[in-house]
Amino acid sequence: MEGIWRERLARYRRSMAVAASMSVAAALVLAAANAGHAQENSKSGKGDEGRKNGQAINTRADYTPFEKFTPLASSTACVGEPSGKQAEPFVIPTGYNQQVVAEEGDPGTNANTDNWDMNTQNEFGKDAGRYVFRTHENRDKPSQVSVTDLTTGASEILAERADWEAFDGIVWTPWGTILAAEETITQAKPDPQVPQASGGLVYEFFVDEDDPSQLDPSRERITPGDGTNDTVQDGIRARPALGAKSHEGMRFDKRGFLYGIAESRGQTTTGQAGAIFRFIPDRKGDLSRGQLQALVHDQAAFSARDRCS
Repeated sequence: MEGIWRERLARYRRSMAVAASMSVAAALVLAAANAGHAQENSKSGKGDEGRKNGQAINTRADYTPFEKFTPLASSTACVGEPSGKQAEPFVIPTGYNQQVVAEEGDPGTNANTDNWDMNTQNEFGKDAGRYVFRTHENRDKPSQVSVTDLTTGASEILAERADWEAFDGIVWTPWGTILAAEETITQAKPDPQVPQASGGLVYEFFVDEDDPSQLDPSRERITPGDGTNDTVQDGIRARPALGAKSHEGMRFDKRGFLYGIAESRGQTTTGQAGAIFRFIPDRKGDLSRGQLQALVHDQAAFSARDRCS
């Protein structure tokens, strides 16, 4: 099965990594037997909006390689599965394969490589699709971003900091960096570089273009007035212009606008209510300044909120 998966990875770069809550947390890749259908659409040039924006085709909302399958007759009990890369934790439809590619306790990780949450991949550039990045939603210990190399099977910690908490959303940007976001209404461990923030923050990770499993501090631009007092070029920068709130999933459109959700679970405190947000940067590819908006449901339009300028 390993040989089959690696062939599909090389041919299609079409994969979906999910965090599986089993007896141990693991990242698992599901390979669709009908991935060739998506490849045909790619070759024909249909719907290449994502590619034109420098993103992989699987960022498009209408990319549906998993749309054709025979559903299971019923749900199956979650009974757990022994650890190990040979485990097959899911009952899946005919025509699909599964392979565990990472799990808790892998060499190169630590005790904080826990509470696995969302995943993303390096969607373009050198070795596109080779690396899976994930957030770890720790609240009682430091959060981190870890990465797994799908070619070698090795996992390692991309970054970890004591003041990071509840990392949740993660996304690959159109300019080849990574955003990871905190899902917390009120910070328990405030970031000293953004002392004015009360809620969770979004951080940008500047990965090496030749080796996306590593940070490249030289890519980071220090911009005065970006809402931080961070003057160190270490490849990681808080982006308070995106709002301080309980961040969930994030996604870019082809214009470079960032959309995100604040998961506040009914919170009614002014400034902390749940919403769908949009951030319009003053300059495409630069998240240091711009206009943050919230969707007003009865108007079906976005309304301006905070602005970093």
